[in-house]
Amino acid sequence: WASPSLDAVSLGISTATAAPDQCGELLRAISAWLEAAGKSLEQVVYLELQVRDLSQFEAVNQVYCTFFSGRPPSRVCIETLLPEGVHLRIRLLGRAPGAEFKNLHVQSISTWAM
Repeated sequence: WASPSLDAVSLGISTATAAPDQCGELLRAISAWLEAAGKSLEQVVYLELQVRDLSQFEAVNQVYCTFFSGRPPSRVCIETLLPEGVHLRIRLLGRAPGAEFKNLHVQSISTWAM
């Protein structure tokens, strides 16, 4: 399954918060949204994280990591233009409940575009 683009505006979250706070609120709202659809964050195999300001990545990542333990989904993080007050936008790809999930966790930072 695939999600639409999810952000503070689409999920009715306050846009008057800092990026790390908005990350926590956004992931809690996404978790509730998934649960209402019979899905969970544990089924996510790929996550695209769009951020307004990449200098906020470290603070956002500290919050993000509290939502995924053990086997986090593959992730790409990009800086992009977002609407006023929206610090983050997330898109997800998930697996069906009970589907086998194997992943390889590799951390890297691409600097070719810097």
